[in-house]
Amino acid sequence: MVKTYLYIPEQLNDKITYAAKIAKKSKAALIREVLEKGIRISGKSKVAPSDAQFLQHLAGLKEKTTLKEIRDGSINHDHYLWGLSKKKIHTKT
Repeated sequence: MVKTYLYIPEQLNDKITYAAKIAKKSKAALIREVLEKGIRISGKSKVAPSDAQFLQHLAGLKEKTTLKEIRDGSINHDHYLWGLSKKKIHTKT
């Protein structure tokens, strides 16, 4: 094992101390266990590159479009998101 130093807020230290007592473990053992679980969970929630590109595309829509174009977003969302042809909007005359 490698020894490391970590600064944490006092309130977090109190929570760790309490949780360690409840679990009947040392603080170090509890911290190692929680870190392992956290790393495992964060590794599973990775965003695929295609998903990341899609989110970047969505974020960029605001800068690329005007307010008038966005008004038909509920009808032409496929056009704005995927580049499909726009649907005709039926207006009352």
